[in-house]
Amino acid sequence: MDNMNFKQIFNLSFEDSKKVIYKLKSMVTSNPTIAKTFQQNIMVYNLPTFILILIGFEFYIYETYSTESIKKIIMIIVGILWLNGIFFLCIYPLFKHRNFAAMHKNKTLGGAFLLLGAGIGTGFNLLKNSFENAGVVSFLLQIIILIIAFSLLVNLTVTPSINKIEDKKEQQKKKRIISNVVKIEFIILCMSLLSALSYQHFKVELEDIIIKLISLAIFGTAYLIGIQAIFKIYLTYYYLEKYSRQYRLYYRIPDSVWYFSKEEAEKRNDPVYPPRRKKINED
Repeated sequence: MDNMNFKQIFNLSFEDSKKVIYKLKSMVTSNPTIAKTFQQNIMVYNLPTFILILIGFEFYIYETYSTESIKKIIMIIVGILWLNGIFFLCIYPLFKHRNFAAMHKNKTLGGAFLLLGAGIGTGFNLLKNSFENAGVVSFLLQIIILIIAFSLLVNLTVTPSINKIEDKKEQQKKKRIISNVVKIEFIILCMSLLSALSYQHFKVELEDIIIKLISLAIFGTAYLIGIQAIFKIYLTYYYLEKYSRQYRLYYRIPDSVWYFSKEEAEKRNDPVYPPRRKKINED
């Protein structure tokens, strides 16, 4: 197979798509009553929890950033992203949806909004010394470096799914290139952080530098794991919707679950599973 780019991962055949999605073994896909109860519990417990976390996160940003303009911008961006995330995860499922896969695909976007908001808030906090000590231009250069390195790492975390259907030589070549570029990017970033943290007093504050780099490494690793999980969940429901009839048979998802109820399934008149037996007319 030719070298596959990121765009092509959304244009796989049904057979190839089975190699890159999560295997569905959840009881939610087989029992409408359990599925409905599960969803109601999410509404009851997740909504207030997310709102409290959002309030706490906004307070954390307010207390952390000393520059007033940056503080306001970060609070607004994070607030909008989190409110969108809360909407898609907790309120959006209450509306009427095309099908089971479409609802969960859009719910996954809610998780992506939450993850992005948390990433922006925490990431800027880790780099705030650079902004305060090294100036705007240096800070922006560090952000650009970090974005490039992170984009390459995201590509590297996504490729395990793609690698299952891609030529092994192409896999290794791509991994080597990305790995080398990311190493260079992080060396530059580390040097920039070193410069920013030692700039103010013209001395190397080794303890601060070590803590900052360790925090950045831990946060970056956890964030990449989150991105990979969110992407694969989205990809799973994307292909469940794209090849709905094949996957409904493949995973034996009842029509009543796919359309949320037996009555709705009958209205849609799209029987797939369980297969309906033909009635035998008796003479």
